[in-house]
Amino acid sequence: MRFHWLTSSLELTFADIYVPPEQVIDTVDLYFLKTRQRRLSLRFLSWFVLGEHIQQETHDSIEDARSALRLYNAFQAFEEQGIFDQKLEELYKEGRQFVRAQ
Repeated sequence: MRFHWLTSSLELTFADIYVPPEQVIDTVDLYFLKTRQRRLSLRFLSWFVLGEHIQQETHDSIEDARSALRLYNAFQAFEEQGIFDQKLEELYKEGRQFVRAQ
C-alpha cells in the first residue's frame, strides 16, 4: 500500500516523520509557474482558489492539512476540465495585484 502526503515538507520535519520524497505532494509545487520565481503561500492559495480565509489568528496544522487536500482536489478538477493553466495565470496575476496593494 502506498500513501501520499499532502503537506509541506516543513511540517514533516517538525513531526519527525520520514516520507520518501516521491510520496509527498506539496501544494506550493502544484500551483507554481516555473517562469516565475515566487512560490505562493498556502494562505493565499486558499483565499484565491477556495475562497477560504485560513491562518487568521494562529497557525493550525489541521486547518492547513484540510486546505491542502481541498487545493489538491481543486487542482485535479481544473486539470480534468483543462483549465488549470488558465487558473494558474489568473492566480499569479491576482497575486501581483495583491502584493502591490499592500
